[in-house]
Amino acid sequence: MDAVLSDIGTDAVKIGMLHSPEVIEMVAQKLIQWKCPNIVLDPVMISKSGDKLLRDDAVMALKTILIPNAFIITPNLPEASVLLDREVTTPEDMIRAARDLADLGCGNVLLKGGHLTGKDSSDLLFQKDTDTLTQLPGIRIDTPNSHGTGCSLSSAICAGLARGLGIEAAVKNAKAFITGALKAGAAYTTGKGHGPVHHFYALWHDPG
Repeated sequence: MDAVLSDIGTDAVKIGMLHSPEVIEMVAQKLIQWKCPNIVLDPVMISKSGDKLLRDDAVMALKTILIPNAFIITPNLPEASVLLDREVTTPEDMIRAARDLADLGCGNVLLKGGHLTGKDSSDLLFQKDTDTLTQLPGIRIDTPNSHGTGCSLSSAICAGLARGLGIEAAVKNAKAFITGALKAGAAYTTGKGHGPVHHFYALWHDPG
C-alpha cells in the first residue's frame, strides 16, 4: 500500500474480505495515513454455503475500525445480520437496517437484496448526508453462474467513483453492469458448481 499510494495515489479504494483484526487495523491505519478517498468496503464474512468466514474479534474490528472510514459499505442480508446482531430478511427489515448500518460511521450503505425470497432481488441505497433511501429494483436471474457477484458489484462501484461519478450514479451503473453480466453468464458452462459472472459481456459478441 505504501509503495502504490506514495507513487501514484488513488481516486478510490475497494476492500474485500480481511481475515483478522491485525490486518484490518493495518489497512485502516494506511487508509487514514494516505487520506484515501472513496473507500468502498464489501464486508465479506459469510460464504455461499452460509459458513462464517470471520472470527468475532475480526467482525468487531471491522465494525469499529474500518466501517467508520468507509465511504460506502455493500453488505448482503446475512452480512447485515451479523453486523447488526439481528435478523435482516425482509424489505421492511432492510429499511431500518440500512439506517442502522450507516450509524456505524460510514457515509453510505448499499444493502443488497439478493437473499430476499421469491423473484424480488431489489437493493436499497441509503445516503446518510441527505437522509435519502433509494430503492433499486431487481428481478432474480436464473443462472448457476453467480460466483463473484458481490465482489464485482463493489468493484464496479469503486470504478465509477474513481471516474468521478456521484454515489447514486456509481451504484446504478454498477448494478446495471452486474445485471448484464449475470444474464450473459447464464448461457455459459465453466467447470462444475457455481461459475463466474460474464464480466466481459459488453465487449464479446457471439457470432450466432
